[in-house]
This record gives sequence, structure tokens and C-alpha cells, in this order.
Amino acid sequence: RVTDVGVRSLGRLPALRSVSLWAAERVTDAGVAEVARLPSLEAFELGDSRKVSDAGLDALAGTGRLARLTLRRASVTEAGARRFVAAPRAAPDRVRHQPHAADRRVRGRPGGEGSAASAP
Repeated sequence: RVTDVGVRSLGRLPALRSVSLWAAERVTDAGVAEVARLPSLEAFELGDSRKVSDAGLDALAGTGRLARLTLRRASVTEAGARRFVAAPRAAPDRVRHQPHAADRRVRGRPGGEGSAASAP
């Protein structure tokens, strides 16, 4: 199983454009912050990541090239998703957060079509 320590090793791959981590129960906000440091990151998928909260999403907000983000079973709040979508450097075409329960959409990303994010 991948951990924050394992995610840190991705930093040795600065040209990495896409990261998919499923069954990531041991990845926390610190691990997401490591992924956010990848200068070429365009797509990030993280699944079964209940230890990832708004703080992890805040770290990703400054990732200028990020175009696709999928979070499955993360502990991100609706307020955190809204903050991410509104971030000036974040320009996602589609943001998807699939929590344990209801599926609500966040719309109105400045400067583009409505993005979607779910919150518990």
C-alpha cells in the first residue's frame, strides 16, 4: 500500500504528468502536498483517501497545470471544494470528489464552465 513516504519518491520524476493512486488509505494531506510539487502535473486521481482533507486540496490549488482531479472517499468538505474551484491558479476542466454519501455539485468556476465537485 502506498504511503506518504512512497508518494515523496515521485518528486524524482519532475516530468510526471499524471498520478493515479487507488486504495490510498495511508496517504494524508502531506502526501498530497508532495504530489502538488510536481511541476508538470496535469491529472491526479486519489481513491479511498479518507485521511486527505481540505488541507490537501488547498495544497493542490496552487498547481497551475492541473486540469483533472478525482478524489474518491476523501474527507474534503463542500467549503474546501468551493475554495479549490475558486483558486486563481487552479484551472480544472472537471473536479470530481466522491465521498461516502451524497453527491452535490459545486458550480461556477471563475473564467470557465461550471466545474463539478461533490461534498458530504
